[in-house]
Amino acid sequence: EGGVFRGSVMDWSKTPDSLKPENLYGAVSFDAVNRVFRDGKVVNSKIYDATIGLFIGPTILAMEGKPHWEHRNLVSAAFKSRSLA
Repeated sequence: EGGVFRGSVMDWSKTPDSLKPENLYGAVSFDAVNRVFRDGKVVNSKIYDATIGLFIGPTILAMEGKPHWEHRNLVSAAFKSRSLA
């Protein structure tokens, strides 16, 4: 379907097959990405565990629910406009 492909950008890299997640789809158009990010049934933060999480470990982006909000509250002040100015 427009802007969606079966696989991962890892398929285009030299990533060993043992590190590549299975049954992934990629979204490459604005409309496809927008649709995917708005539908929690299609994609959720667990994708980080099987992709970038393998290399950098757990992040706030990969957390859901209470752990996400607890960590977000700890760092949110640093991302307010007056803090970034």
